[in-house]
Formats: sequence, structure tokens, C-alpha cells
Amino acid sequence: MLRLIGRIFFELFFEIILHGTGHVLIRFVKPKSEPSDTACAIVGIAFWIAVYAGGYATYRAAAA
Repeated sequence: MLRLIGRIFFELFFEIILHGTGHVLIRFVKPKSEPSDTACAIVGIAFWIAVYAGGYATYRAAAA
């Protein structure tokens, strides 16, 4: 049962949040191309790291 729950969370996190975001961003920049899974994952991870860094910078600027 725990394996099933872990698999669902992995699929939700990786496939939808990281891979999906990367796919949307790549298709926005290059609409006529079909991006690879690796490219989608890398772009998705980079996007969420940038979002986190921007949020942290905003938090630090507001706290000062």
C-alpha cells in the first residue's frame, strides 16, 4: 500500500509539476518542436529553482 502511495506522489510531483512545467515552457518558446523528456525535466527543475530563489529574495528584501 505504501509503495502505491509513494508511486502516486512521485508521478504527481515529477510528471505533472516538473515535466509538465518544462514541457509548457519549451512549447511556449519553440511551438513547432516536440521536446524530449530530459529537456522538459531540466527546464522544469530550473524554473522551480528560479521561482524559489525569486521568492526567497523577495522575502529577504521585505524583511529588511
